[in-house]
Amino acid sequence: MNSIKSDFGISFKFFHRNDQPDEIRQVIGGAYPAVVARYENKELHLFMSEGEISSCGKSPMVFQQAIYKKLALRLI
Repeated sequence: MNSIKSDFGISFKFFHRNDQPDEIRQVIGGAYPAVVARYENKELHLFMSEGEISSCGKSPMVFQQAIYKKLALRLI
């Protein structure tokens, strides 16, 4: 599997909960871990919730596949 950046042109920024910008903190609302997306209209939205992330277990590959699946659904 290629990288999400090369396949979708998406870049990622990672934040620890103590270092996240306030706008990210507002979207997450204390429910960690989470993935937040900034869409083309510049709005932030919760992309993956704690439950969705937890369902991936401890597998980075399963986590990446879950991200791919959600991205593909947005493109349909």
